Amino acid sequence: MHLVMSCCLPEVHDPKGNGKFPDCQRIVGPFGPFDPAGSRKKLTVTADDAVELLGRKDYNRGTLGRLEMEEEIARYLRERDKVAAWLDVEVLGVKPGSAKIGMTVRADMLNAAGVCQGGALFSFADFAFAVASNSRGPLALAISGNISFIHPAHAGDRLIAEAEELQRTKRIGLYRIAITREPDQMLIASFTGHVFVKEDHVMKG
Repeated sequence: MHLVMSCCLPEVHDPKGNGKFPDCQRIVGPFGPFDPAGSRKKLTVTADDAVELLGRKDYNRGTLGRLEMEEEIARYLRERDKVAAWLDVEVLGVKPGSAKIGMTVRADMLNAAGVCQGGALFSFADFAFAVASNSRGPLALAISGNISFIHPAHAGDRLIAEAEELQRTKRIGLYRIAITREPDQMLIASFTGHVFVKEDHVMKG
């Protein structure tokens, strides 16, 4: 089986975790080497090639088409994160280095004071942190995380967490996450975290 992928070459990343291919001038992988003539290139690859590019062996080949790696990574993380599943987190958007997620505060997330428990808010921010820091492909693991609680959240509140990348090197990333309440945009909490970036691909398993 073959398919056609449209790739924006400046955004192509190495699944081995080495970042972008140098200047996007030479890509050696399942497609073989080629020298792009323009900013976009049509590539005909097999389904197995595409799975290898994503570093994932359990991909449903019947759904392959135009691949958006960041969205695939977000979906992969959401399917495997048990705490995100308990929180019933929704992934609302993801781009390289950034993520937006949502959840609704439930009664079983409240503390004795009747407001959303701090650990639930931390875990909510932490998942946005995970999606943003892993969105480029290489596995990123948290090495620090700090949160400030600004305003309480109550049962029924709709919360949004938006993560942004402040700095990224080959091995370290710094991210800031803001949790706000809809629809008034009240700031509920502010989170910052560092990650260590490994050579493995996040979806290698």
